[in-house]
Amino acid sequence: MCICYNRAGHPCASATGYYLGLTPTLKAKTGPFILLNSFEFAKVYLSVDKPYYLEVRTHELFATGDISLTNDLNACYELSSATLCGINYHFVRVIETQRREHRLSAIALFLPQLSGEDGKKIPRSALAAQISALQKREVAVREVA
Repeated sequence: MCICYNRAGHPCASATGYYLGLTPTLKAKTGPFILLNSFEFAKVYLSVDKPYYLEVRTHELFATGDISLTNDLNACYELSSATLCGINYHFVRVIETQRREHRLSAIALFLPQLSGEDGKKIPRSALAAQISALQKREVAVREVA
């Protein structure tokens, strides 16, 4: 969904278009250090006769047929098997409108290891499968009720 603006800053009619993106991710882990780097190259186009529009998904100002380059760098330290902390650096550049954005954020993740009824630890992959099964069961119960 996009909101289009003309040169005077007035909203124009809605339009359709496409967003074509490519996002490779580099992942590395050395000891307790984890590095994730995602780069996105995106081509955004709307079929409007106005020169600029605000793309709501990314909240970026684009020119018709513009290109955006985004880089997300996450550097984390594994404090324990359940706790990660680190930083995120986010950079966006929109070519035609020459818009740039830099953002630095802190990251803190706590992923507890849960135990089953028998006291044995449940692996995270099995936990995700159990949550998915419970969600499906809840949907089935709602449909029957």
